[in-house]
Amino acid sequence: MAESDEEMARQAWAVAWVAATCVTCIVYDHIITLGEECNHIWPARMTLARVLFFVNRYVIEGMLLFAFIGKDAYYVHQLQLDLIGPKIAAGFGNLSTSVGVLSFVLSHPADIMRSCTCTFYLRWLSVNLTVQNAVVQGILVLRVWALYQGNKPVIGLAFFLYFSICATLVGLTITDYLAESVDVERVVALPGCYADSLPSMIAGYWITPLAIESYLFIMVTFRAFVYWKAGESSPAILNLMARDSTVYFAIIFALLLGNLLMFLFGPPFLSSLLLNPLSAASCILGSRMLLNLRVAIIDPSSELEIPRNARHGSSEYPRHPHARFESDSHLVMHTAELERSGISCDGAPG
Repeated sequence: MAESDEEMARQAWAVAWVAATCVTCIVYDHIITLGEECNHIWPARMTLARVLFFVNRYVIEGMLLFAFIGKDAYYVHQLQLDLIGPKIAAGFGNLSTSVGVLSFVLSHPADIMRSCTCTFYLRWLSVNLTVQNAVVQGILVLRVWALYQGNKPVIGLAFFLYFSICATLVGLTITDYLAESVDVERVVALPGCYADSLPSMIAGYWITPLAIESYLFIMVTFRAFVYWKAGESSPAILNLMARDSTVYFAIIFALLLGNLLMFLFGPPFLSSLLLNPLSAASCILGSRMLLNLRVAIIDPSSELEIPRNARHGSSEYPRHPHARFESDSHLVMHTAELERSGISCDGAPG
């Protein structure tokens, strides 16, 4: 049963208000953490961890703000381009057809431009999801690498899942551009770009990240669980990483599951209701995880536990919080060296 314009307008307004809330959260978080960023991130050397932070902090945030705001920038008129498309494809052999198509194009330039803009916007959302997932999952993989540097199976599986999921998302994006059509809906009472139908492959954007999200979460929390099982207090940095991972996984898992259920059982207009909170939460939490770790290591009040029998004997691990690490990535990566002598490298009691 087709929904009325009034019902679709209410759904679209709900999506718009949620998007506005997400924009506010992103901007607010950026403002309140800018001081810590300038003090702890900007002076550091350029490394992979720092590059991922800045890409997530500025490129991804910019893409999300464009996506949240751009949706309502144009009023989309109902335009049956599918009717004139075959005529254009057939060529201009028939003079009357050619004149009719040319007359239509010249008399509706704004409609055609706005329809093309909305088609681009709706497909751009899949690019957003792909790029954001690649960056944030990269941050999470670095955290696991930090804890399991000596465990090749764990690291190998983490990188295998990461590159497999990135390749899958790129494939879904290419499919979205080449094999899926975009139906643009017009709502009489509301400006903006809205999809009349959803491509079947869009569920892949919410299902595929669950695999690596679950694996990376288990690997980080398992490290803390080993200390708890052994009856020992875990290092402060490991507690911080476990806490951030738990918060991230709980929020993102709930939103990914909600998006999937909304796609399966909800109307098309509400399909992106939870997509905006998912993107905003992933962006904010991704930056926070790196920023919290950097601040905890440099902050004088932070208590770091560095074992005397660190696995990499050629490296020296300064005990003083202000000691300079060789690179930003090692600020994250050397957390693997925070293990006690009674705990082996693979997380099992020695």
